[in-house]
Amino acid sequence: ANLGGGALTVTGSGAVTDPKLTSLNGVDVTLDGTGTIATNQWTTLAGGSLTIKGGTYTFPAMTDVDGSSLYTQASSRLTLPAVIGYAATSNFATTTFQASGAGSVLSLPALAAITLNATYAGAVQLQALSGGDLEVPAPTQNADPVQVQATGAGSIVNLSGLGSFNGGGALSVTTGGTVTGPKLTSL
Repeated sequence: ANLGGGALTVTGSGAVTDPKLTSLNGVDVTLDGTGTIATNQWTTLAGGSLTIKGGTYTFPAMTDVDGSSLYTQASSRLTLPAVIGYAATSNFATTTFQASGAGSVLSLPALAAITLNATYAGAVQLQALSGGDLEVPAPTQNADPVQVQATGAGSIVNLSGLGSFNGGGALSVTTGGTVTGPKLTSL
């Protein structure tokens, strides 16, 4: 089943029953850890957003988040173990992967490549803010333009596999933030 456009919010102990839902296109999803919804079968979130406001979520079958933004907020956790590539598909748009607030973790452990379409004039932002932890350890080279920001004590952006940081992007590490990049040799 496919859900195209709109918003899907499951918060405040609410429940949504749709175990056949696999693909969300242009949908803004918000989860807070108190609601009930089957997500293990979700494979695609394209051109939308996923905001985790509480709880811990793993989407084991999700392989495609192209054009989507991902957010975790204080003490929430999101892991997308099957996402190996990300394509920013919307022209003139900025997409964001953000972990914000103490204890928040956004993990894309297998994400190896971030690509942009030929006419893309936006940016992809990788952000750890106010104690958040963004884990993207697998990419070997960033797309142009990628903006990396670690701001605030305890904020970590893990880019441990990144060997070179290409032009057109930005790298900002301020106010006690940390970017982990032991293989980074070329800017």
